[in-house]
Amino acid sequence: MNVGIYCYMDSLNDNEIVYIGKDSYIGRHQRSKDHLTKSRYNDQPFNRILQNNPNRYIYKVLKSWDGDNYHENLASVLEIIYIRRYNPKYNYTIGGDGRLGSRLTEEHKQKISEANKGKIVSKETREKISKANKGKPGPNKGKKFSKETREKISKSKIGLYKDEKNPRYRPDIPSPQELYEEWKSGTSQKELMEKYNCGDATIKRRLRKVKKGDGRYNPNIPSNEILFKEWQGGLTQKELANKYGCSVSQIEHRMRTYKEENNISVVKTNHGKNAHNFRSDIPRGEELIDEMNKYQMSYKQLAEKYRCSESLINHRIRKIKNKKIIRRFTHVPSGEDLLKEYENSNYTQKELAEKYNCTIDCIKGRIRSARKNKHY
Repeated sequence: MNVGIYCYMDSLNDNEIVYIGKDSYIGRHQRSKDHLTKSRYNDQPFNRILQNNPNRYIYKVLKSWDGDNYHENLASVLEIIYIRRYNPKYNYTIGGDGRLGSRLTEEHKQKISEANKGKIVSKETREKISKANKGKPGPNKGKKFSKETREKISKSKIGLYKDEKNPRYRPDIPSPQELYEEWKSGTSQKELMEKYNCGDATIKRRLRKVKKGDGRYNPNIPSNEILFKEWQGGLTQKELANKYGCSVSQIEHRMRTYKEENNISVVKTNHGKNAHNFRSDIPRGEELIDEMNKYQMSYKQLAEKYRCSESLINHRIRKIKNKKIIRRFTHVPSGEDLLKEYENSNYTQKELAEKYNCTIDCIKGRIRSARKNKHY
């Protein structure tokens, strides 16, 4: 066996080495004959180039020796070394196999695309491909890209599928500005979605490009300044929402926007009289408890009387309860008296609650405390 390394040089470019390969029978130039064989015209790109220009490229043996399989393996190593040294134009992959780095022309890509159009892979073939790929890790599994590489990937993807470039782009849906005008005239997003037969995300995304945080348009709602003055006048956000037929969150959003635009400081940590929305027209906690016990009023009735939320009444009363200044249902007897009455009579806890005009939880709690004190 006569093993060796050969090359082809370009006579029109200062004898530059453009191809390097190995030959197990270099004494009879077997690989050179293979390159020029017409039946191997499409085996690799260089075969086509060489057969089309046989007089331009010069064949030359770089190194040869007699040897066995060991020396043939050595030839593969030497081929890699020569490829790395001369960096030939063709056959430039490590070991000379494959087409790493080669780029197809647009015409070639188009031909491949047209040749593969209409081809349907059978179910059996798909199952075979699936079984062959099962258990194989992805090409990037375990790899950690540097910050610079991630930034480059990110920049290359920006605008790749934007608007018309997106394969799912709907040209039959109007532009964002036209949609905004239609939405501003009173058509809801749901109606637009049904009209153009698309998802709500598509309508929201296009409207967002024009709105830019202006909020939901409602011609019935006055300006933010008027809303703020009405709120300062005593109306709650819930009452404003009911008055203008919108959500509480929208009123809250407009109030917050107005405060930010006019540099009105809102300190959320302040409570009581220092709070920005303190209701001085509502009595203090002690007065509310006295009124509740005197007239047997509930939290809801007090909230309706003073035109505020039930949670505000609850908050003021709870502050007094936490300080243990006074307790609710002062007209109800003590736990010991209730326990005696409960044990010595046929009254149920529910009937006792109705008798003393209080909640059943109040009766249960006082009886339970009395039993614990007596070690029941």
